[in-house]
Amino acid sequence: MSEDQVQVLNQAQAAVSDPDDPLSPVSPEHKQNALPLLITAFCWGFLATGMIVGGNLITKTDTASFLWITFFGNLTSLAIGCGVGYVGYKTALNSGLMFQLTYGRLGAWLPVVMIVLMASGWHAVVAGAIGYTWTNENAGTLYLLAASAAGLLITFSTYFGIKGIEKISVPAAVALLVTGVYSLFGQIADAGGWGEFSAAADAASDGSITNLEGLSLVVGSWIVGAVVMSEYTRFAKRTWVALAFPFVALMLAQWFMQILGAVSTIVMQSYDFTVFLKQQGALFGAMGIIAMTLALWTSGNANLYFPVIQSAVVSQRSPRVMTLVLGLFGTLLAFGVYAYFESFISLLANIVPPLVGPVLAKFYLCQRMDVSRFSDPTAAAPGWVAVLAYFLGAGSTLVSPDFMMPSLTGLLVAMFVYWLLAQFTTPKQAAQESSVL
Repeated sequence: MSEDQVQVLNQAQAAVSDPDDPLSPVSPEHKQNALPLLITAFCWGFLATGMIVGGNLITKTDTASFLWITFFGNLTSLAIGCGVGYVGYKTALNSGLMFQLTYGRLGAWLPVVMIVLMASGWHAVVAGAIGYTWTNENAGTLYLLAASAAGLLITFSTYFGIKGIEKISVPAAVALLVTGVYSLFGQIADAGGWGEFSAAADAASDGSITNLEGLSLVVGSWIVGAVVMSEYTRFAKRTWVALAFPFVALMLAQWFMQILGAVSTIVMQSYDFTVFLKQQGALFGAMGIIAMTLALWTSGNANLYFPVIQSAVVSQRSPRVMTLVLGLFGTLLAFGVYAYFESFISLLANIVPPLVGPVLAKFYLCQRMDVSRFSDPTAAAPGWVAVLAYFLGAGSTLVSPDFMMPSLTGLLVAMFVYWLLAQFTTPKQAAQESSVL
């Protein structure tokens, strides 16, 4: 056997032994059991941004509208997440490969670079949130030290891939469930019950946000996660697990966090539920800080894992190398992004959904659920079709009708444009152009 053949064989064996290999579908032996995946989904959904969104909304709208906005906002993100997650489950492809098959080799840089920047911003938000949890401030020397340590810790644990993330998820889930539920019901009791809390929240609301603006805020807070849902669902063994994953993350964990943040804001004047626990004594305070840190740590792992896999696909670099590069980049961003959280997620709500529009159109509309053809380059529309569809979809968010969220307008326009243009391209032309763009 020649030296070149030995090298190829070693690379193939390494790919088979690595469940996080970004350049190939997940093999059957690397599929994960339901419980570890759903625990990861639960902890991922406990991202602190939910508390920030809940705390922000409850001061700008009445309680009934708050519940309506958060429910339907999460439901919108869930629909997108299930759509993407099912594609990941059926094809066993990560989002980077999906983008490459839809946008072409060169065109894939567009969605991947944008999601890398957005997900790195989330990594920064999480690192900053951990710094805030420990210091109760978002500036100063202690905050910078805590946020830096958090960013480096997240980078280190993500270095070991999905297995490392799952190991952290189990203790995080237990700690969060206990402290979160205790804090929620304790604060409602202190307020005098749900009726008294609702009355206090209505009195504190300034009515400065419309339902549509509120929906956009909720969708924007989780749209990156919905778009890259396949990074986890590709490991699922069953359809119900692939669909349950986004449901657990969004409709259970994240909605709970939004309500918890709203209650904490009205009762304790801070979205951070650990403030209440700290008032219950040193033991409860310590438990709250540890639980919040574990939750944010798991969420940070997930948010860093996404761009690592995608950037590894388009750059042909090792996922571990990209973990170090993007982890350090996100840690540096923590010094500024966390303070501009609301502006950051408002931007996400408009520009991210159209990115996945061509992927959904390709799978559900153009290929008619024929999974075998989905991964066949001769069946794809050329890369320029996806690029054009994205820009038209993103542009449509600026002229979205008053009755529809701009994020949905952008997604639907991108899907329609891709489907329409794909009808005028031949398989031969598509294969030739997709290999370059």
